Amino acid sequence: MTTKGYTMQTLKIGKAFLDDHDSRCLPMPNIVKETKRNYYIQIDWDNEGYADLYSDAMYYSDPSDFDSFYFGLCMAARALAKQMTATK
Repeated sequence: MTTKGYTMQTLKIGKAFLDDHDSRCLPMPNIVKETKRNYYIQIDWDNEGYADLYSDAMYYSDPSDFDSFYFGLCMAARALAKQMTATK
């Protein structure tokens, strides 16, 4: 994604897990763009919000650790953790 003459690396992610993360008042990554189903967030491992989102996604990525009510959230977390790991 290009913004005013410089290139910014972004990650396209589904809204489900990031919205849950935000609802718990945790540090947030920089959201560059929002569509109906996705957010584009800036890839920045030095950003507290980005690192915290990764940590949170890793925590929720195993559905066997949680009640079946959280299965969808855990699957969203697993997908996000996989995407974020690929950016390291």
